[in-house]
Amino acid sequence: MASVTDIDGHNWMYPVAFGLIQSEPEYNWVWFMKQLRRAIGDMPQLAICTDACKGLEKAVVQVFPYADQRECFRYLMHFMKRYSGVIYSRMYPAVEAYKKDKFKYHMTQMFSGRNDVFKYLDEHHSLKWMRCDFNQEIKCDYITNNLAECFNNWIRE
Repeated sequence: MASVTDIDGHNWMYPVAFGLIQSEPEYNWVWFMKQLRRAIGDMPQLAICTDACKGLEKAVVQVFPYADQRECFRYLMHFMKRYSGVIYSRMYPAVEAYKKDKFKYHMTQMFSGRNDVFKYLDEHHSLKWMRCDFNQEIKCDYITNNLAECFNNWIRE
C-alpha cells in the first residue's frame, strides 16, 4: 500500500491518499503520484519526503517537478554502517542545523580528511536531507519519515 500523510497546523497527522500497488517499479509510483496530483492539484509550495526508493524519487520528479524533494534522514543513516564510531553520533547536529555554516562546521569536524564520505553522499544521497537546504517557504522542517511510519503502524491492525 502506498500512502501520503501530512501534518496540520497542530502537528497532527492526517492521511491524504493511499493506493494499492502490486510492486514498486517506477511506473506504479508515477501512477500513484498522478492520482495524488489529481487530488491535491499543483501546489506551489510542496515538500515530499521519501525513503530510499529510486522509483519513487523519479516519479516525484516527473509528476511534481517543483516539489522540495527530501530524503528521510533515518534511511540515509544506513550509510553509517560504513563509517561507524563517533562520527555516527555527530551527524544529528549537522542535519538539524538551520544555517549552512553550522552544517558545514559539523560535517568538516566529523569527516575531515575523509573525502570518500562526501563523495558517497553526493553519489547516493543527492536529495535534500539537511535542514539548511530546505525551502524556507515550506513550514515543515521534519528530517525523517516518522510520520509515514506512524501511519503504517496505525493502520496495521
